[in-house]
Parts: sequence; structure tokens; C-alpha cells
Amino acid sequence: DFVDGLHPVIKFRLIADYSDHIIGVCEHDSGGFQLEMGMILVLMDYFDRCWLLKRKYPPEKEHKQYNWMLNTGAFEMFDYGDQLREWEDMDEFSNEVTDLLSGLL
Repeated sequence: DFVDGLHPVIKFRLIADYSDHIIGVCEHDSGGFQLEMGMILVLMDYFDRCWLLKRKYPPEKEHKQYNWMLNTGAFEMFDYGDQLREWEDMDEFSNEVTDLLSGLL
């Protein structure tokens, strides 16, 4: 049972369907966002309105934080579409968010 009665995927779809922009924040591959990421990648209407803010790690740690599917598929698609922003610390994250939002709004 869900606290408010709605499955999280249904909530995501309701919000995404009526949003002008979708912004995802990715720090690792744990936490349950991969189903939504799959929907974004498959539904081009979502992908076209989506930007991804990805936390960047040193190469030796990067492959431990993100699975191969994200590293060799999803991130490359966002990068190819110029929809991927990377950050390493909170100052960079804040700057990327500010820059992204100023370009969208």
C-alpha cells in the first residue's frame, strides 16, 4: 500500500505529462530512479524535455557509483543531446542548476 494511494510511477507520469521541463539529479545507481530513467529514455516526449545533472566521480570510483547501463547508455544519450550537466561538489552543483534554470526560464 502507498501512503497516498498512488504508485510512484503513476505520480511520475502525472507530473511529467504536465511539466514543461524534467530535471533529473543522479548521484549513484541506488535509490529507485532507474524505472523513471527508463521511461524518460523510451518516451521521446519526456527525453526531449529532460536534462540530467550527474555527479562526477574520479574514474576509479565512477564505475562503482553507476552501473554499466547508465554509463554506456543513458548518460551517453543525454550527453549526445547536450542535456547532461556534470558536477563534483555542491558549489558546482549550485552553479549548474542556476545556469540550467536561467536557460530554461
